[in-house]
Amino acid sequence: MSIPITTTDHNLCSPSQLYFRGPGGEDHVGILALMRMSEESDDLTLAMFEVQPAILSDFVELHARLKASEVSRGLRDWGAGVCPVSRRILLRVICRLSKFPGAGQGQAVMQQLVNAPLKEITSRKQSPYCAEKLYSYAEASYDLAYFSPALLSNALSTVPEALEAVTMTVIEGYSRPFPDEQATIQWARLRGAAYTMLRTVVTGDMSDLAVSAISALIKAECQVAIANFDASPNDSSFTIFCDAVVGDDTVNAGVYIMLIKAHLDEINRGKGDVRGANKCISLLQDVAAAVLQLIILPSPEASNLVDPRPTTSKCPRFSVSLLHTSLTPLLH
Repeated sequence: MSIPITTTDHNLCSPSQLYFRGPGGEDHVGILALMRMSEESDDLTLAMFEVQPAILSDFVELHARLKASEVSRGLRDWGAGVCPVSRRILLRVICRLSKFPGAGQGQAVMQQLVNAPLKEITSRKQSPYCAEKLYSYAEASYDLAYFSPALLSNALSTVPEALEAVTMTVIEGYSRPFPDEQATIQWARLRGAAYTMLRTVVTGDMSDLAVSAISALIKAECQVAIANFDASPNDSSFTIFCDAVVGDDTVNAGVYIMLIKAHLDEINRGKGDVRGANKCISLLQDVAAAVLQLIILPSPEASNLVDPRPTTSKCPRFSVSLLHTSLTPLLH
């Protein structure tokens, strides 16, 4: 079951008309079929190895070539390859296959794959704050989100500077002007990527590293909103809380608080224990002052921004309500 990827597979038109395939195309449908085969039945997964014993290495090679196509495209929305989410679903398939008998060096393969985005992040720590760096961080963070919670938590504990770099880069964006519109777009994507990566982590273990990052992100977002409202709610320079960053098509203000709810959801499903709930309580107590100060801010709604207070105010209520639901059976 060889899976060749050639230039002619993708370059079906002239360079001026060339766009990579998006979700809904045959590439994406094929990836979804592989995902279902690997996740819905162990028998189906084992059958994949029976048909092609080297299927794991085939998929790893395919993933590497698709990733290379993405790197060659850079910030452009055209070029060879497939939509990044298709490649990331393939990455999740590889994660699943690596755990099965017949996978051979599955653990070593996964370690190599998870180390690649970590290295991408740490290698750019000293790079200038620009669209290219933000794009690189966003793509690496989204890639990390597709690994299993256990593998990702272990990888981040081994290379904690990667999560720290992503966290600080997001926080820095709240208080600095962006050089151009593309940088603003990529920072907004990174903000969502950081949430997605941390959500994968907290669906497993609420580690001290994750708690520290979540706390810093929540406080930074609340503090910059308060500072900008205090300065002037209608100031035209106040652009962080705009449609491009916290609009309907992006990540809402207060979203990092929802990471507490995500972990409590896992506890409520019986996948966590009271230690995780204790960390959630401590985290809520740690950020409460900053969140409350923003919510009760006596300032009129500004005309030129998306008010961060309504969505932020909903998040603690969800978390506290779920905390009560999660702890009640544990207390009895």
